[in-house]
Amino acid sequence: MILIKKDMPRFVLYLLLKLAGAGFCLTLLYAFILQVSGFSTVPVLGRFPLPVEVVPYGWEVTRRQISELGCTPQLRLRDEVPFLTDNGNYILDCRFAAIEEPQELSQQLNSIPGVVENGLFVNRTDLVIVGGADGVSIRV
Repeated sequence: MILIKKDMPRFVLYLLLKLAGAGFCLTLLYAFILQVSGFSTVPVLGRFPLPVEVVPYGWEVTRRQISELGCTPQLRLRDEVPFLTDNGNYILDCRFAAIEEPQELSQQLNSIPGVVENGLFVNRTDLVIVGGADGVSIRV
C-alpha cells in the first residue's frame, strides 16, 4: 500500500509493505521517503517551532519539563481550544534558538513522561529527495 501525504510545502511518501503468512501479518516493513525543496534544507535546525506531541493528562507538567531543555513551548490552539492529534493528544510548538544536536534532543524529549513523539524524526528516513535549481539530489 502506498500513502501520499501533502504536508505544507513538503510531500511525504510513506511506502508500506505488508507481508502476510498463514493468514497473519507477521511483518510490517516500511520505508520513509521524504521529498523536499532545496529551500527546506538548513545547516542548523531551530528557525521554526519544533512540534512535540504530549498526552493531555498532566500536559502542563510535561511542558515545564520540556522548557528546561532551553525552549519556549506553546500549546497549539485551534479556535481557542487545544488542537488534538489523530490520537487525541496535544501539540506543543517548542521554540529553540538553535538545535545543534538533534539526536540528543530527540532522546531527551522522548524520555520526558507525557511526551508521545517529537518532530525531529532522527534516524527514521530511508531516503531524502531534494529538488532545487541545480536539479535533484538523493540522500540516503
